[in-house]
Amino acid sequence: MKKFLIITFLSCFVGTTVYSQNTLLDILTIVAEGLNSNNNAYNAPVPTLKDLGTVKLDVNSTSNEFWSGGKSRNYCAVPVPDGTTKWFYRATVLPIESNYSYASNETLYYLLSNNKKVDLYAPSPYGVNIKFFNHSGEIESFYQGLSTYKSYQQLNKTNTRTTLGAIDFYQPKFWIGIQNENQMDGLKVIVEVVAMGNFSN
Repeated sequence: MKKFLIITFLSCFVGTTVYSQNTLLDILTIVAEGLNSNNNAYNAPVPTLKDLGTVKLDVNSTSNEFWSGGKSRNYCAVPVPDGTTKWFYRATVLPIESNYSYASNETLYYLLSNNKKVDLYAPSPYGVNIKFFNHSGEIESFYQGLSTYKSYQQLNKTNTRTTLGAIDFYQPKFWIGIQNENQMDGLKVIVEVVAMGNFSN
């Protein structure tokens, strides 16, 4: 099952900056500095934020995968529009049966746009592995359960319940992979992405 999410990723693998911050306050600071930067001296447009959507990904337990044919890995495709300078993501891990969605004033886009800080919501005691890919063959190998895939090690997160990230990175095509290594419990992951940059529309 393939799911698609229009998201934005950013400027060039060479010289990638991976921010280690895992608090919203850190990311709010990055956003404020970017949006308030004085570009007028260079006649450059002022950056804006763009909400690139939300997707929910189910990942079954490894026992469900073994006995019932479920999938303990899932992913979303992330086509990259032009003009992005930074992107911010939040991944929230929930029990697989959950129907939870963030309220409109709790979404990542709302929080960044309005400089609001809230605590991370992490209702599940279990975590997932989050992996990043830039080739369709590699994400397919990951999805099929192979161990020979290549991902961006400096971007990946291991056994995370809820996480935030801010990254300078650009690739025309990108994928986010989710892996559940729990033997008994299936999980659901809400993935949100917000871009900052100069967009034509």
